Amino acid sequence: MKINIIVLCSLLILTGCNSLVPNTYHPTKVSTTDNTITTNSTPKNNIEFNFEESSKGKPLFIIEERTDSRYDTLFHVCESFDKMVCSRKLSDYSGKIGYLESTEPFTSDRFNSGYKLVFQNGERLILKARKGKDPIESTLYFANYSDLLESKKLQSKPLLDNLDVTISSTHIKYGTVKYLLSNGEEIGKVELDNRISFIEKNIKLAHRSEAFTHLKNLNIRYDDFEDTWWVQCNGNLNMALRPYIGIKGKNNWLRYVAMYEGGSWVFFDTFTIKSGDTKLTKKVKSYEVTRDNGSGKVWEIYDAPVDKGIKNILKSLSKNSGKIRFSGKYTSTSDITSDDKAKIESLISLNNILG
Repeated sequence: MKINIIVLCSLLILTGCNSLVPNTYHPTKVSTTDNTITTNSTPKNNIEFNFEESSKGKPLFIIEERTDSRYDTLFHVCESFDKMVCSRKLSDYSGKIGYLESTEPFTSDRFNSGYKLVFQNGERLILKARKGKDPIESTLYFANYSDLLESKKLQSKPLLDNLDVTISSTHIKYGTVKYLLSNGEEIGKVELDNRISFIEKNIKLAHRSEAFTHLKNLNIRYDDFEDTWWVQCNGNLNMALRPYIGIKGKNNWLRYVAMYEGGSWVFFDTFTIKSGDTKLTKKVKSYEVTRDNGSGKVWEIYDAPVDKGIKNILKSLSKNSGKIRFSGKYTSTSDITSDDKAKIESLISLNNILG
């Protein structure tokens, strides 16, 4: 009996234990805490991972391609949700496509939610996204792949009737799908969709191309509660004098804001605007000025309809730079720059198009 046992043990050693165990596949596994993913790249029964099949109905993403070595970190992506520092080399994932296993997080903590990522090559990782935010839209260098595919279909096609601007090419910039237009302008998908919607609803066919050009310097916002479009100059919060347009149905109106911003109160009751040879002084009542403060700054804001005098000064400012002086208990003067001039010119031109 002892001899038989010795012979059997010797045979096991010579043949190896694996010959007595069937060939099994150990797929990608999730740890018992479900916070860590480990990858085994061996295909089950020699069948390769089918990305097209497994990604059906799932949110697709693409990682932005960047060539600048100074920005070679893909943040918030790692094998474990519990890792404090969660990142990968961006150059290793540039241009790669993947999907979220679910739009719902599988785990979360006080600040972040965890999502399972699957890449085209079968690699599985964890994305730590800000809690309550869209995981793709809120993560740097991640872009919606479906949006990119849709945008490519629009290339060289008319965006709107009587609009001579087309999309020349598409690319991703800081995780956002961007269009390069035939007029040389780079614009994001959301902004372009908003601009097209505004023109389609408010601008007559003959003026669409002209309006599209002016909107480059303007910001459009639609208030669905009031069914009202608001058009302002880009970066208008930094402008001491800023006109804006309101549009509701077939009615439109032109207003303006004169705003002092500084470190201490002026308590202005008068402001004077000078542009070229044109000069206008306007007196205001104390209750007409809204005053606020915060973070070491104060604001004094006057908001009113555009009258004949303001219309003339805006016309001058659309051609020349200028200055505005706020006077009251104290005095402060602000420049109306050449950059402001271009924005004011676009807004006044759009107002003329609206009629």
